Amino acid sequence: MLVRALGLGTGTDVGCGKAARSWRGRIVTLSAARREAGGYGFGIVVTEADYSRRRRYQIIVPMDDARVLEREPEDLVVSQRAWVHQVGPGIDTVAIGVVDVHSMFHPLDIAAWTGAVVDEETLAEIEARLRVLFEL
Repeated sequence: MLVRALGLGTGTDVGCGKAARSWRGRIVTLSAARREAGGYGFGIVVTEADYSRRRRYQIIVPMDDARVLEREPEDLVVSQRAWVHQVGPGIDTVAIGVVDVHSMFHPLDIAAWTGAVVDEETLAEIEARLRVLFEL
């Protein structure tokens, strides 16, 4: 059930697979309350595509500008990708906290979509780390 809930292997919003036109892979800005509570300003939606379209609870892998986030050894650090520059002004490198994956209530905890969608290569790395984390 967890493999399905995480949508592993289904792609992203901009692909042509099951996740097309869903929230999966979108990079979102978190609400002020969620930023304060978790220390991250952004998240990558990894929720299964059909459920993500309902905009209820989303499974989020938190992310932020690598310059402002205290990094953990497990963080995935990504730079030089087109989507990274779409996240926010001046952001060149991001840290993705895969081990901090959690769910949040879309109407309250997600402030907006940044317009960016993570690329397939980065999503594959996130999914590989989720498989290790949850022993899938």
